[in-house]
Amino acid sequence: MDSQHAYFSIANLNGTRGAVQIMQQLNTTPGVLSVQVSIRRQQVAVQYDASGIQQPQIRQKLSDMGYQSSTALSF
Repeated sequence: MDSQHAYFSIANLNGTRGAVQIMQQLNTTPGVLSVQVSIRRQQVAVQYDASGIQQPQIRQKLSDMGYQSSTALSF
């Protein structure tokens, strides 16, 4: 397993409801190992198995949920 971390800034994170939606959706995505959401910082941290999923696929999943994301430097 090739465990990696990706950090995303979410431009339109809408409070607790959005955080819960992101965690539920990403945690059920094959290859995603864990998800943390900071509502205050509008950021999402994802630990994933790079042999099963890549950053562009995670960003696409966020986009499919209606969130505008960009790569963040810190969480």
